[in-house]
Amino acid sequence: MAKLVVIEIGDGNFKEGFPVSIRIGQDRSPFHAGQSGRLPGKEELKELYTDWQSSYRSLVRHSRIKDGVRANISTPEIMTKGDNLKVSFNEWLKSQEFSPIKTLLERELHSSEEIRVIVQTDSIELQQLPWHCWEVFNHYKKADVAFSPRSYTPVSRQRLFNSNRKIKILATFGNSTNLDGSKIDNQKDWKILQQHLVNVAELIPLTEPTTENLSTSLRQHKPDIFFYAGHSSSQLSEQTGQMDRINLRYLESAFKDAVADGLKLAIFNSCDGLGIAQHLGKLQIPQVIIMREPIPDPVAHRFLDNFIKELANNTPLYLALRKARERLDILEEKYPGVTSLPVIFQDLTEQPLSLNDFQQSWSKFCFKLLRNIKVNINGVLSSFNALLLIMIVLLWFWWGKNLAIKPIKDLEEENNVNEVNQTAQTTTVLINSQIPKSGAIIAKRGQRYYVLTLKHIFELKDRYEIIAPDGIKYPVNSKSIKSLKNLDLAILYFDSKKRYNIARLGNSERIIEGTPIYVAGWSRIDNQKKPLYNLTRGFISSRLASEVSNGYALIYTSVTRDEMQGGLLLDKHGCMIGIHGYSEQEAIRDLQSAQTNLFKNGFNQGIPINKFLELGFEKELGQMEKCN
Repeated sequence: MAKLVVIEIGDGNFKEGFPVSIRIGQDRSPFHAGQSGRLPGKEELKELYTDWQSSYRSLVRHSRIKDGVRANISTPEIMTKGDNLKVSFNEWLKSQEFSPIKTLLERELHSSEEIRVIVQTDSIELQQLPWHCWEVFNHYKKADVAFSPRSYTPVSRQRLFNSNRKIKILATFGNSTNLDGSKIDNQKDWKILQQHLVNVAELIPLTEPTTENLSTSLRQHKPDIFFYAGHSSSQLSEQTGQMDRINLRYLESAFKDAVADGLKLAIFNSCDGLGIAQHLGKLQIPQVIIMREPIPDPVAHRFLDNFIKELANNTPLYLALRKARERLDILEEKYPGVTSLPVIFQDLTEQPLSLNDFQQSWSKFCFKLLRNIKVNINGVLSSFNALLLIMIVLLWFWWGKNLAIKPIKDLEEENNVNEVNQTAQTTTVLINSQIPKSGAIIAKRGQRYYVLTLKHIFELKDRYEIIAPDGIKYPVNSKSIKSLKNLDLAILYFDSKKRYNIARLGNSERIIEGTPIYVAGWSRIDNQKKPLYNLTRGFISSRLASEVSNGYALIYTSVTRDEMQGGLLLDKHGCMIGIHGYSEQEAIRDLQSAQTNLFKNGFNQGIPINKFLELGFEKELGQMEKCN
């Protein structure tokens, strides 16, 4: 699961500085870490950008044209100005006042993770700075940066089913002729879209539209993606812009309707788009991609070709843009600074678009409808819902085979298992000894990680070590093991500079009989030298009275091994709802031999996580993550 980092920059200026705060969490989950800091005043930055911008705009004309350069401008001089800007920018981000922000980033993020960094600011001057050149991105290769306004409100959006299972793209092209007679090669943009998307998208071309044409097309076609190539410009003081001679003010209503109908992404492969992004951000289009400055045709075409190619290969949106931007570097010699042009503007209430969102759209559509079907008190379907159900079944049989879809139940369960497995595999540890057991990382304070497991596994005097999810071993000081009163639970810890995930703690009171659950733990199987991670599925069969001895109040079915004792119990959302205890055994007498043997009966007992939470360890253990 991707990480989300939001850096909010408050009101300020380059003379006095800006207040800053950071929030970090898993995508689609609450933020679990935060920190405040400050960026000091640095008026030099504003001056350096203005100097670079003036030289760049003297080199690159204010429109997309085939060549787009003026030979009497020195490109080495522009490169030097760009380098000076990047150096000064990184020095600013290394300031003492900003160091708590950077420290938290380094502590919470791992270089292998996919990371979305969103700079939340309303300042165009801050949006003009080369945030993608921040030195931390050299370490996090799967991270990229976007901008978002500081205020936002969730919008009601509708996703209509497309029987072709193709993304609908409204490809709009402006006037191809400049005032001086030079031409924009819009036709090449169209060919690039066709080349990479013809099998996965329904492409709808619209050439040189009027305001009325464009407004009508947005409402009529209800596109998933809006694409524009041609002339554009921004009026930064008014936070707006225009495409050719069409001012965005006159398209507000049409774009709002398009957003409500499912518009997910707008791409402006055109010049000077900051004002456009500011305006469309107010309309809460989920993602908008623009060019911050004028862009020559060769740059626009190379960016589009690489970006669409990555997107068509299901590369995540942010990573696709980063790769496409980095591949502009071979054009820097002729057009210095163009790698700074492409940028994403993101609505914080939305997830980034992926082509996977539209695969299996039929299954998701049916699943959504089925969930909305209500049964009345007498258990009889209303006439409308009955008719709706019949239609769904008929459509399923007619089109299901051709669309190669998965059954709705399978689709839901597959998504659940992936989420549970991601959580369990990165938070379950092996507690190694003569008789190995399992445990769960449930909290952290600084570089100290706390593990929750069973108390009885330490009754044997032995040397214990924690083997983390990445295989690294950490010795356990027996004096550091804290036994919990009246519960078969214990807390121990290990110290590490490495970053590990912590389990998200759920609410075990919500768990009722019949609820599906998962058990995660480690075990040694047969002659395998290395322990193996296990994840098994079962169901809550009963709950015992709260007075039960040692806290064992959950009874559930699942196939488990002895070494999994102390591992995680999770619900279908990956929330930890308990600690796995042990498998129940029954004595069965062999009538022939008269011997009595113990056999597992298929039931297990565990301790609800709420038993632990009621003890109030949050202040002592530090950071914990909880599910909503």
